[in-house]
Amino acid sequence: MPTTPRTTTPAVAGSLVTGLAATIALVAGPFTNGDEATTTGAILLGFAIGWATLATLSIRRGDGSHRWAMTPAAALGSTGLALIALRPSADTLDTFGWAWPPAILVLVAWMTVRVRRQPPRSGAWMLYPALAVMAIAAMGGGYETIATGTSGGPAAVAGDRLIDVGGHRLNIRCAGAGSPAVILEPGLGEPSSDMAARIAPQVARTTRVCVYDRAGHGRSDVAPDADSARDLHELLRRAHVRGPVVLAGHSLGGALALSYADRYPDEVAGVALIDSMHPKQGHTAADMRPVIAVVPTLARTGIARLFFHPDDGRPADQAQQLVRDIERMPADLERAARLETLGDRPLGVVTAGSGSQVGWSQEQNDLATLSRRSFHRTVAGATHGSLILDPADAHASSRAIEDVVRQARSAR
Repeated sequence: MPTTPRTTTPAVAGSLVTGLAATIALVAGPFTNGDEATTTGAILLGFAIGWATLATLSIRRGDGSHRWAMTPAAALGSTGLALIALRPSADTLDTFGWAWPPAILVLVAWMTVRVRRQPPRSGAWMLYPALAVMAIAAMGGGYETIATGTSGGPAAVAGDRLIDVGGHRLNIRCAGAGSPAVILEPGLGEPSSDMAARIAPQVARTTRVCVYDRAGHGRSDVAPDADSARDLHELLRRAHVRGPVVLAGHSLGGALALSYADRYPDEVAGVALIDSMHPKQGHTAADMRPVIAVVPTLARTGIARLFFHPDDGRPADQAQQLVRDIERMPADLERAARLETLGDRPLGVVTAGSGSQVGWSQEQNDLATLSRRSFHRTVAGATHGSLILDPADAHASSRAIEDVVRQARSAR
């Protein structure tokens, strides 16, 4: 009577758990501050540990039914170690994207044949979800490589101008006429097109309004060490946008507006904060570094297309820039905290009426104390995102910006 292999369901389950635990431990532990290549290598190394565990348990139990798992362990492990040791650039990883998807699909096909040869009671069926994830990642990676390799980047919109600000170029476009001009500052991970879609057209009816892409966003050049305040100062000068201006920032953009106002006070006529981050808020996404670190790696599997629109740039590039922005966020907030007061310059604070984290309302009240000429409006039913995306809520944000412009004009 045939016997069931001694590599039982608990052993197979244990190897899967071991691989997942090893991946989390490596990414969150010794490689937590690594770049994209290092993080990707750590993930592959964790997966390799899982497959090696399966093969080892199989051999130690005496049947060797899953000895074949040493092959994916060796393939993934050696690739992971190479990525960690060599740390190839993003451009090299782009090129590598033409090779790894078909290689993974071939490996998955070979592994599937091996799994199908195991008796049903061996627990090998538990490996199918892992194989499916590998196959989906490979197919998504192939699609992402082809899509990004054949695209020409974000298309220019009428009025776009790429202006050198000293070593890299930033994209800006303006509409309307009048002064003071309004400069729109998007939030964390937001494309300039979000504020340009609904807020800019309304504000442009009463004054000049400009929206621009910070370094690494949209059509602007990547500059890992960019100084956002200096960049904007130089951009406005070279784009001939006369100051002082009204800065209108959403979320992180609000903190950047405060930082600019502290650094260049004579160039700021007023500020509008749209559900802005508080410079001294306790929680930032920067304290989730291990989770954020895997975003660029996941982006190469095509999943980033669910969150980033290709019209705003390559999804993988946007994911990498998001990580850079999050890493810089504590420093950005620290610079914004240096601003103690706007004096008599007008300040408008607009707050979302729902969906905010605990303490957000009190922080918004505190922001309103930065000026002796301020107003604070809470938009009932609005959320953090709807204040720039929903037609009615964005209208409330635009009206607040217009009111700041009117107050700035009356102060001349």
